[in-house]
Amino acid sequence: MQRISENTPVDSLVSTVRASTSRLGVSLTYTIVGGNIGQVFTVTQDGEIKVRLPLDRETTESYMLWIEARDSGTPSLSSVLSQRIELLDENDHVPRFDNAFYNVTVPEEEWAPIKVTQVNRKLYLILNRNKRKN
Repeated sequence: MQRISENTPVDSLVSTVRASTSRLGVSLTYTIVGGNIGQVFTVTQDGEIKVRLPLDRETTESYMLWIEARDSGTPSLSSVLSQRIELLDENDHVPRFDNAFYNVTVPEEEWAPIKVTQVNRKLYLILNRNKRKN
């Protein structure tokens, strides 16, 4: 299993697979034959699994790629292996307020603690009151 950041740049190497054959004079080709949701990975003819498109863990947490190695002989022979790739979450979502501006009025005679306002499911409180000299 490979673990990579969801912010791994496109064209980055994830893993390398290798196959061999005892047949003389034939070459091997590699193809992803399954599990490549969104076609975000590619495999080179050297067996390098690379990131093809930007990744997003919030969309897909992991992939189980099925990679076929096929020889060029006649008849052509092949074998398939699986490669699990797990995406590690990154803090890539900027917090956003529902509104650009909030106006809150707090009565002067109120004593802490009091609820002031609630923004994006967060509660803001006044925990103590400053004493003012007259």
